[in-house]
Amino acid sequence: MNSQIKQSGRGQWFGFIVGIVGLALATTLAILGYQVVATVFGSTTIVGLAAVFVIGKKMQHKDLEDKAGN
Repeated sequence: MNSQIKQSGRGQWFGFIVGIVGLALATTLAILGYQVVATVFGSTTIVGLAAVFVIGKKMQHKDLEDKAGN
């Protein structure tokens, strides 16, 4: 149980770092005049992180239901 909590915490930090770096890169691209590329990069970063979060929560909920059923 403790290792799962630690792994979850590391995953959240890694996701945070990826998000910040992705948005910083998108901002830099926009400042340099590459607005279309910046928009695509920034939006895919946000959508990707949101998708991972939602899928992770669904899997976590399913695992809890499976464990409760046993």
